[in-house]
Amino acid sequence: MPRIVEIPEDVQSWEEVKNTLQEAMIRAQEAEYAKNLARESLRDAMKKMRQLCGISQEQMAKLMHITTGYLSMLEIGKRQWSSAMVDRFLIYFA
Repeated sequence: MPRIVEIPEDVQSWEEVKNTLQEAMIRAQEAEYAKNLARESLRDAMKKMRQLCGISQEQMAKLMHITTGYLSMLEIGKRQWSSAMVDRFLIYFA
């Protein structure tokens, strides 16, 4: 495949640039995977904490001033826990 843009001779070789970009993409994918794993762990821990304390979704939602539907979406991962929402949740378990 012909190059669309000619790389000047004083710039790193095309292979070095390509390798650097590939490494950056791998790091970005690994970071995204780690972020998703952390979100799943948080989601599971929050749900388990609520359940171990014997609190229903309805009761917890009322305490947090959110709807039961929204709490359900948080617990199944359709919505993400914000740090403020986690703080609001943890008030009842401190």
